[in-house]
Amino acid sequence: MVCWGESPRPWVIAGLALYIGVLVVTLVINVPLNGALEAGADSAATVRSAFEDSWVHWNHVRSVVATASFACLVVGLLNDR
Repeated sequence: MVCWGESPRPWVIAGLALYIGVLVVTLVINVPLNGALEAGADSAATVRSAFEDSWVHWNHVRSVVATASFACLVVGLLNDR
């Protein structure tokens, strides 16, 4: 639960930690998948079918974590008043 008037520090730390999670997912999962897609020697449909499910799943994870990071930073900003 959000307690207004408390220190913003925990919210900012949580927001930054979540953002680091976004960067980790991007660099460890999405970038290598993009590289594999680019290097695909098969037909476009074959490469896409092997690639799409995993990429979409991790892109959703990345989007949710980025949104949570933003929310934590907003709460931290509002608590600083």
